[in-house]
Amino acid sequence: DVELVTGITPGSSVLLVENLFPAHLEFFELSFEVGNTNATVRTKKVLDAEAVADDSGGLFDQSMVLINIEDIDNLNPYFNHNLYQASIPEDRYADRFAMDSSSGVLMLQTAIDREELGSTMVIISIKANQADDPFKTADSIVIVAIEDINDNVPVFDQPSISLTILENSPVDFVVLMATVTDADQVNIFAPGDSKPQFTQKTYSGTIEEEQDPGAVILKVTFFELGLEVPSILQVVNETDKFAISPDGIFTSTISLDYDEAPHNYSVSISISDGVSTDYAVVEVQVTDVNDNSPEFAYSSITEPVPENIDVGDNVTVVLATDKDHGFNGDIRYSMEGGKGKFSIDPKSGMVRVVDPLDRESDPEFSLLVVAQDQGRPVKSSSVTLQVQVTDINDNVPEFPKAEFSVDVSENASVGTVLLTLSAVDPDKGPNGTVTYSIRLQNTSTPTVEFEMDSATGALSLAQTLDYSVAKMYKVLVEAADGGTPTLVGNSTVVITVKDVNNNHPQFSHERYDVEVLENLPSGTPLLTLDVSDKDEDGFSNGHFILTPSDTFDINKKGVVSLRNNVMAVDQPTSGLSATAVLNVTVLDYNDNSPEFQALPDPLPFPEGHYSDTAPGEVDTIRVTDDDAGPNGEVTLSLLLPNPLFTLREDGTLLVVGPLDRENRDTHDIIVLASDNGTPQRENFTTIRLSVTDVNDNVPTFGAEMYRKSILVKDAKEGDLVLKLLATDKDAGNNSVITYRMSSLDEGVSFDSSSYNFTLFENCPEGAVVGLVTAYPGNDLHTVNYMLVTHTDMFSINADGGIVANKAMDKESQEWYILEVEAVDNRVPPTSANTMVVDVNEAPQFTDDSYRAKIFSIASYKYPVVSVQATDPDMDDQGKLLYALVEPSSYFDMDISSGLLYVVSAEPLAGQSTVVNVTATDPAGLKAMTSVKVDVQGTVSSSNVVVLSLNQPANVVESKIPAMER
Repeated sequence: DVELVTGITPGSSVLLVENLFPAHLEFFELSFEVGNTNATVRTKKVLDAEAVADDSGGLFDQSMVLINIEDIDNLNPYFNHNLYQASIPEDRYADRFAMDSSSGVLMLQTAIDREELGSTMVIISIKANQADDPFKTADSIVIVAIEDINDNVPVFDQPSISLTILENSPVDFVVLMATVTDADQVNIFAPGDSKPQFTQKTYSGTIEEEQDPGAVILKVTFFELGLEVPSILQVVNETDKFAISPDGIFTSTISLDYDEAPHNYSVSISISDGVSTDYAVVEVQVTDVNDNSPEFAYSSITEPVPENIDVGDNVTVVLATDKDHGFNGDIRYSMEGGKGKFSIDPKSGMVRVVDPLDRESDPEFSLLVVAQDQGRPVKSSSVTLQVQVTDINDNVPEFPKAEFSVDVSENASVGTVLLTLSAVDPDKGPNGTVTYSIRLQNTSTPTVEFEMDSATGALSLAQTLDYSVAKMYKVLVEAADGGTPTLVGNSTVVITVKDVNNNHPQFSHERYDVEVLENLPSGTPLLTLDVSDKDEDGFSNGHFILTPSDTFDINKKGVVSLRNNVMAVDQPTSGLSATAVLNVTVLDYNDNSPEFQALPDPLPFPEGHYSDTAPGEVDTIRVTDDDAGPNGEVTLSLLLPNPLFTLREDGTLLVVGPLDRENRDTHDIIVLASDNGTPQRENFTTIRLSVTDVNDNVPTFGAEMYRKSILVKDAKEGDLVLKLLATDKDAGNNSVITYRMSSLDEGVSFDSSSYNFTLFENCPEGAVVGLVTAYPGNDLHTVNYMLVTHTDMFSINADGGIVANKAMDKESQEWYILEVEAVDNRVPPTSANTMVVDVNEAPQFTDDSYRAKIFSIASYKYPVVSVQATDPDMDDQGKLLYALVEPSSYFDMDISSGLLYVVSAEPLAGQSTVVNVTATDPAGLKAMTSVKVDVQGTVSSSNVVVLSLNQPANVVESKIPAMER
């Protein structure tokens, strides 16, 4: 149900008309009978829609739109009946009428006196409001009949009557017309009319089917005088179905069925006092209720339909029956499924096609047909309709391509299968069975060169082919199905005849002379060989074969020539060939780096005062280079400038600055050897110079004064008084010390004549710089410390600890010379020597970044570039350590000199890479720089046929001694 329309004037006609969309009327219907005051609007088929888009040319596409009909609160509540009737005794109820708002029970709350009311009926208007929307209401009328009870006695119009009659008055003479009144509804009977009797000869009542036994149908009214024995009411016929109570309540004794039993009963009833009996008839009408669901004859239905059925044609009728009557048995049909291909008539149950069918897309549809009656509550049932779409021959066999190409050699034998074609026909049975044939051969010859297997579609040679006669054929093939009428699909096969190789290739020269550098990597192009072939593809599929040989010639100038034969073959297999002589002259290439001869490690040399005018000769550095000519000429130099050392042209290492073993006992000197070749090759070596000792230092005591107290009376000759210790900075015998007595001077003394401390700049306030210690000379005295200079920056505690009063800034001042005085409790006090405070800073590279170029064939430890860092802390200058930020398989770094050298550069040929380097001082402070290295590869060639060396490169110099014999 869509909507219930109420308040229709009885006798009016009601129609369902269009509003905006006339087509919508096909989805709805009106349930109404003339005389009713209500009408119901119902759906008569499933609500759905199809969206269709078409263009001006008549082409269209469509899509399904599923519309869900959602309920909205647009209906008022309604009563089941427009009029309710009830009977109540006049004095049984309370004060007045009232209604329970939740249950709808109408009650009396005020007593009613029929005689005072002046009417036997009370009309009450009732209203129902919707709880969530008070504006939605329903109205009805309740008519209450007031039944009389015998609560009034008859009254004569006169309390007493006096009559005078004549003595000769005849029989039946009217003496008096008495007037009696009674407010109740009573009949005054004469004494001779006192038998019990019904007030009506016929009574009518209705009852709904399926009500429980004992349902009240009506109350039968009757007259009887107040007898001592009450009258007996009885049902004369249909006693198994009905009963009547002594007070006239007529009820059912069984549950009545409207569908399987009579709709009307005429029941005879009687009333008797034992003497006289009266009869009456009760006409009982049984009304229908919706207690039966529609029923289909089958649980499922299968219907075949040809796929070319026209839109609008009928498929089948699906009918259901309902035992109920009226609206309860009025069936409406709807349908679910079918992808929008079918519809059902809501009244007749006829299923029709509404959209074209295609068995190849949808061979079967499963439709759910629902039958629903119009009763309340609605009852329904469903059945499955299987629509099987039968095939018709509506698909043409189709090849996967409109044109096929195939190559065949001109010497292919008869019967060779060139190509197997397959066509697809989605139809079923004979309609989809395909046979193949050749329709047309487009050739310049009258003979038939090809044939086709009708079942498999295999296209094969019927005759041998000749490339000189025809180079290409076009064959039109067809595929036909077995349907009626037969449908045929076509395709074209292009057959290209391939030439057979029967011409030898030819070199452009019988002899080729070429000069190449030694040590070229395997695959390096030497020259391009020009070969031609008169066959169809020329030499495009050919290859070369180099005759293996290791025979060399050499002249007095060291030019080595390689003689080899080369063969050209025009096919990968069973090819024809040609041969030419290849003369390769191998030239020297600067492929050897200078090599240093071994020197002692370390190399000893005495300390002393040397200079440019009076240098010290350490040793002669000897270097060899296996290359020839300028490639083997070597020049030596120091990689890093060093004021203490230099090299003479003959390779002698000279000392040109002072060497002090006590200050530094070893020096690492990096010597670079460079040849004059192109590209230039270099090598380097590190010479460690060990400075040997010269006796240039005097011994020093650990203290300036020693003090020891002894008792003279206890002193014995030979007793140990004091043990003195002196040190000498020299080494070996130069540091062996002998002692002798001189003189004794007591007093306060420091344990060192000077102190050197280092402090990092920006250290926090209160940082300890160092500790100085002074001795009073004996145990009887104590020492107090006092800072004499820079008291604003430093302070000293009682234990001799020097403390920074504030953070240091090296840019403001780099050195502080402090004077500390130690005073004992004797006079005069003693002062200590000075000490130096140095603030450490991080090292710095001389350049922010470096750039270098090398060849990818550079050898192991080939120098790339030397990076150099400086340290503002002068004592750490020679203690910087160099390293790579991340390990590399291509480069490495000398830790002390900062030289970046090659490990293996071949994988980087033609690329650029960046290497990050750090320099670290002894305190752990670092500086970082980057080196960009461009690695140049060998010369490349164009994409042509080339001759390449297929053996490892030969070193020219290693061959020379053996070949000059």
